Amino acid sequence: MKQDVILVLDCGATNVRAIAVDRQGKIVARASTTNASDIAAENSAWHQWSLDAILQRFADCCRSLSSRPVGVCCSRYYGDYVRRRWRAGRCAG
Repeated sequence: MKQDVILVLDCGATNVRAIAVDRQGKIVARASTTNASDIAAENSAWHQWSLDAILQRFADCCRSLSSRPVGVCCSRYYGDYVRRRWRAGRCAG
């Protein structure tokens, strides 16, 4: 049976996650991997992250999910806010 899900991407300082959530807000699949930083050449106290590496980590996580997303909602908000927008049809599909 086909199941529509929304794909939630989360990039933190230490982990990158991809989570598939159904219309009821239930997590149906998830994947994560570590997000390692590099020490900046300008200052050894600074950390920096490679955008290419982050995008590759997102791609790897997304590939490991079993459900195929039908749309993506980009938001700086999370949880109930994103779920309400999706139910109201305000996320791209």
